[in-house]
Formats: sequence, structure tokens, C-alpha cells
Amino acid sequence: MFRFTIRDVLWLTVVVGLGVTLYQQRTTMYEQRMKIDQQQSQIERQVSELRDQDFRYGRLREVAGKQRVAIDRLEEAQKSPAASPSKQSN
Repeated sequence: MFRFTIRDVLWLTVVVGLGVTLYQQRTTMYEQRMKIDQQQSQIERQVSELRDQDFRYGRLREVAGKQRVAIDRLEEAQKSPAASPSKQSN
């Protein structure tokens, strides 16, 4: 029938070993890529949330600053009522 030499069997072993190694590497790379994609989407979500929070915080600081200015003006008006009647009569 067929006659195989030891050299043929060794070559077959090398070829099968290379095939299995390439398959394992591709599978591992695919799994790592999926993990990286998941982490990247999670990071993008977190960055988006942080940007939203920073925007809201900036708006809050702006409103708080305006309120502080209004409070300061009211306190000044209460301290010196003589200076403000001319503005109130108009």
C-alpha cells in the first residue's frame, strides 16, 4: 500500500504543528481584539460621561458665579441705602 518514511512522518508533524500553532494564535488574537474593543467602548462611554459632567459642572460654576454677583450687589445695596434711591426711583 503506502510506505511512509520517518522523514515523511516528521514533516507531517511539523506541518500539523504549524497549523495548530497558527490556529491558536488567530483564536487568541481574535479574543484579545474583542476584549480591546469592549474596553475601548467602555472608555469612550466613560469619557463621554466625564465630558457631560464637566459641562454640567461648568454651567453650575457659571450660575453660581452669577448668583454670587447678585448677592454681592444686594449686600451692597443694603449697606448703603442712600446711594441706591436714585436708581430705584427711575
